Amino acid sequence: MSTPLFEVKQLDVEYQMKNSRFMALRDVDLEGYLGETLGIVGESGCGKSTLAKSLMRICSPTHGRLFFDGKEITSLSSRELRKAIRGMQMIFQDPDASLNPRMTVEGHLKEAITTSKVAHEGTVEEYIKELLNMVQLPHSVARMYPYQLSGGQKQRVSIARALSVKPKLLICDEPLSSLDISVVAQIILLLKKIQEEHGISYLFITHDLATLRYLAHRLLVLYLGRVMEVSPAQDVFSEPLHPYTQALMASIPTPDPDASYEPAKLCIVGDPPSIVDPPSGCVFHTRCPYATESCRHIAPRLKEVKPNHFVACHLYDLS
Repeated sequence: MSTPLFEVKQLDVEYQMKNSRFMALRDVDLEGYLGETLGIVGESGCGKSTLAKSLMRICSPTHGRLFFDGKEITSLSSRELRKAIRGMQMIFQDPDASLNPRMTVEGHLKEAITTSKVAHEGTVEEYIKELLNMVQLPHSVARMYPYQLSGGQKQRVSIARALSVKPKLLICDEPLSSLDISVVAQIILLLKKIQEEHGISYLFITHDLATLRYLAHRLLVLYLGRVMEVSPAQDVFSEPLHPYTQALMASIPTPDPDASYEPAKLCIVGDPPSIVDPPSGCVFHTRCPYATESCRHIAPRLKEVKPNHFVACHLYDLS
């Protein structure tokens, strides 16, 4: 692969609660490449959104280093950061929460264009029409307010606003979860089309594994703030190595109503432990059917088991 577009090295993120502190992410390493979709999966509370916000520097890392487009952005001032991460934009889960109800669609796009001072051909109005075409919205939408739009249209406006500054990376934090199922497929196809035409990268966070099977080139699996597995997407779906990943893949429903029912090959039971007081050793050992004494006391390190396939599990220790 070429030089990474973005990198996260040994990232720790600690949150302060009223009477305690806890690590939302610990020792996370990842990289993403131009034109690639890196999918982030895991249960609620595992640190997916914290990872995205850390890369955007919405929340500050406690430890570790962040790089984007060849430049370290870990300790930049606010002014330097705004310039450095202009090529990195975020699409949020709820378009209603990210759009100003008092501004028209044209107002949202014009504000992004003029604030970023992005270079474009023609007038601002012509560029707005180009953006609406890109996300397959009629030009008449420009004069509308968010309340006049459907959920799918609002998310398309959010995507158009993110694209208006010509980013190299789009961070998509559960962008489909608030949409009707009839709209989800349209947005997925739109994102795929935009990537193919403009060569941008996606960091895609979702609970929907079927979406990532279609969109993602690589997958990173998080559990309780730790990386369990990183691999090309097709390898994870065909041969997951970590017991937690195996359970996630076994939970995908079969879309064939005529298929005979088969119990999941690996089923994990119980709820994840509290992230405020995580287990010692491997954080998954309390729910893992293969846990050994080593798992209870020694945290496994991420290791390359197959080419480009990394897993943090004592089952694959080479010693």
